[in-house]
Amino acid sequence: MPSSDRSSSQTHNVPSTHGVSKMQRHEDFYLRDGNICFMVENTVFRLHRYFFERESKYFQQLLNPTGAGEDGSPDSPYTIRDVTSDEFAQLVWVWYNPGYSFSRKGKEHWLTVLRLATKWEFPEIRNLAIRQLERLDIEPVEKVFIYKCYDVSSELLLPSYVSLCRRKSLPSPEEGRILTMETILRLASAREQVVLAAAERGCATPATATAPEDIVVAVVAEQFALTLYSNDSPVGIQGQSMNGGNPLGKHPVDTDVVSVKQPDPNFEERKAERRSVAKRCRWQQIQHPQRQKITA
Repeated sequence: MPSSDRSSSQTHNVPSTHGVSKMQRHEDFYLRDGNICFMVENTVFRLHRYFFERESKYFQQLLNPTGAGEDGSPDSPYTIRDVTSDEFAQLVWVWYNPGYSFSRKGKEHWLTVLRLATKWEFPEIRNLAIRQLERLDIEPVEKVFIYKCYDVSSELLLPSYVSLCRRKSLPSPEEGRILTMETILRLASAREQVVLAAAERGCATPATATAPEDIVVAVVAEQFALTLYSNDSPVGIQGQSMNGGNPLGKHPVDTDVVSVKQPDPNFEERKAERRSVAKRCRWQQIQHPQRQKITA
């Protein structure tokens, strides 16, 4: 990290466009060779203009004002509102990370980076935040909520939807309020179709929790309009589409891959047949409880 002016971390009376106010220089991000200043709450950051103008349309406009006012100098820093100084520091840390590593930061850090990168139109930083979140173990309901809130590619939610579909029961009423009614209805439909498809394949006790993985993935993908390709175009087990285009752009997440079968194009037309097979399966279980496999 470029050297920061740690000796000046005390509080100073600094003139601003709003009069004289007490502002404190940030302990780590008031850089001696910085060429632009921002005031967040009562903390001043002295950073490098290049990073803000490189990809953010928001800051490209902010830093090129047409009239008089704040100019980004130490005496007249640009005022950043609606965020805390700690949140702003988490964003700029991406550029000035002293360890050249992102893996030690947790969920809350990357959620803050995702929120600010989305708010201020930093597409590459946004993609970085999503990649890091993909590496973390986030509970499915929370992940669906987060990704929908920030308009993250739905392709990345396939594992979460599969996990929810495999539960013994539908999400609770509280989880339903988070997921929305549309998601709950899609999950309910997916669960029914998984059981029918598993019965058709000959499963003795068809259930969403024990159904073959390829059936669950294909049905869930169909219900949530997630495109699956043939076996020569695999889908990552973390949900990243590897069908010739990555939802995260040019930086794929490190992951193993598995091949997923193309969904049956006549899936809807075969529902009646599957229901019939499922009924037969249940009846034979009653008549022959010791049988482990049923021949359709």
